[in-house]
Amino acid sequence: MSYNLAWIVAIVAASVLGVLAYLALKRVKLLAYCVISIGGFWALWPWEFEDGFYAPLFAVFFYQTFLEADVDPAAVTAFGVLGTFCIGLVFLAILLLRRASRSKKKSV
Repeated sequence: MSYNLAWIVAIVAASVLGVLAYLALKRVKLLAYCVISIGGFWALWPWEFEDGFYAPLFAVFFYQTFLEADVDPAAVTAFGVLGTFCIGLVFLAILLLRRASRSKKKSV
């Protein structure tokens, strides 16, 4: 029961932080969506922690990097960086497509 409750708390907390990020960045909506996507990825992606239990990616990253001495955090770090990079590439492509379509409309 506490395992499920912890995931519910993580989902609610990520949702509240996503709403706050949107409200803070609502003038630049694409940046707000990018921040929410990266934050949601780190906060809600399940990563196997111990004995078949899963924890959010950021929790496993910090635990393995700073608190556990005999575990190599390379896998979780590589996955987190790769995921963040891919999300950033998607939003960069969206930004470039938006600018290209705006410049086309101005030239016509």
